[in-house]
Amino acid sequence: MDHDLYTFTPITVREHTRTQGSKVLYLYILLYLEYWALARDANAHSDPRFAVEYGSYFPEFRTWSYREYGNRVGIYRILKLFDQTKIKPAVPVNAFALRVHPELVDEVKKRGWEIIAHGQSADKMITSHMEIEEERDEIVTSRDLLTAAFGYRPRGWLGQDFGGTGRTSALLAEAGFTYTLDWANDELPYLQSGTNGLYAVPAFPDFDDVEALWLRRLPVQRFTRLIFEAVTRLEREQAWGRIIALGVHPWVFGASYRIKYLNAILRSLKENPNVEIVTPGDIVDRLSGEAIVTE
Repeated sequence: MDHDLYTFTPITVREHTRTQGSKVLYLYILLYLEYWALARDANAHSDPRFAVEYGSYFPEFRTWSYREYGNRVGIYRILKLFDQTKIKPAVPVNAFALRVHPELVDEVKKRGWEIIAHGQSADKMITSHMEIEEERDEIVTSRDLLTAAFGYRPRGWLGQDFGGTGRTSALLAEAGFTYTLDWANDELPYLQSGTNGLYAVPAFPDFDDVEALWLRRLPVQRFTRLIFEAVTRLEREQAWGRIIALGVHPWVFGASYRIKYLNAILRSLKENPNVEIVTPGDIVDRLSGEAIVTE
């Protein structure tokens, strides 16, 4: 291994990391509450896969407004759907969204949904361009602004566009976080070595709507089948305790012609007796006190 965050072990060695006696697959849903700057910080680094959408000029109203559509329109379709199905997602929140969209903060608060710190802005990734103090400030400021807005400290972290450095896990543990969703290297959670008990809870990018539908241009019908095929395969393997994470961005799945597919996915998953819909915090709570391999 070229780092000391964990040592390599195959999943067969870590099967006991699932909650004791589990006979289900765990699925959690991330509903993103994000902020995009119209005039981006010249020192901020964003996901280069979106660079072609913005070109070399700013402001780019069309691309920016399409994202903002999710916070003005799409999210209300999704909120209604979650209410109808009585499903509770976890909500990664950009800290700057707290100021711009207090009405959406209220929607999350009144439902009592779990929040996850998600950096300050969708335009700013944590990258190796940052000095350690800048990275620490990004993490701590995000944590503190969410704590002030929601009345409790977020336990989980998800880096914007999964950005991070070799020191991110240690800085998250230092800031009091319990788990991170930045790692997609497993189907079971695990404790990272040398990070004071920080859990890595997998969030596989293939099940994220932006990754699959926007960047890879997968047809939404195929994406829907992909979720069902993954569940079916894990059922056949009797891989109980394994985790699937579904990423939902209001500007993608909240579109009028896509919401029916999200509805079909959620209702099918909820009706499946082999699937339990939880949150990342639930998963960590169920693992607390059990023997966990620190790999």
